[in-house]
Amino acid sequence: MEKQHPAYGVHQPTWPDATCGTCGEEWPCEPAVGALVAEHGTGLLLSAALWRTFDELARMLPGRSFSELRWRCFGQPLAHVADRLEEPLSCNHWSEVTA
Repeated sequence: MEKQHPAYGVHQPTWPDATCGTCGEEWPCEPAVGALVAEHGTGLLLSAALWRTFDELARMLPGRSFSELRWRCFGQPLAHVADRLEEPLSCNHWSEVTA
């Protein structure tokens, strides 16, 4: 049985291909990231949520490269967050994660 994450709203991952069961995009999709930001903000709680996402994808997609998982779980979500902030992200480590 697939694990449901209330923080993702209706945009839940489907396995084994790790796509969104609602919109069909690679998961985490923009609406799922938006739901994470709405629930956790843009600080440490979001970081912890993204690490949980990374851990789940790494376990479910063992053949995928680290760089692909890093982009899907950190790069895309943080770019999504940065686009919606009034001020740029101030932490240097965010740019290192998305590089």
